[in-house]
Amino acid sequence: MDYQYSSALCDTLDGELVWSKSEIDFGGPIAFGTIAAELACEENNVTVKFNGQNRLGLEGQALIESTTKFGFDGYLKPDATLPKAVHNGLSMFGKPDVKGKYKIVL
Repeated sequence: MDYQYSSALCDTLDGELVWSKSEIDFGGPIAFGTIAAELACEENNVTVKFNGQNRLGLEGQALIESTTKFGFDGYLKPDATLPKAVHNGLSMFGKPDVKGKYKIVL
């Protein structure tokens, strides 16, 4: 990974973030496997891009502008093999689209 600090959040960032044993405890452990993202610096802001190739179907981009200002625009489409509790829990994001994806905007 290459990173240069400046008064802006970043000048240069090129790397990968990998959570190799992602898991939550939701009435017992639920493993999501590996979740990876590409890290970059765009206009002095950190971007984190998820490609959807994970059991959560996490796809989209996070934008980090400061330690207190950030957002995410993307989707979740959980793998059919994940427990029903995971699928039911996503109802907090509304109803899935015709492709089974839940839209998330933060």
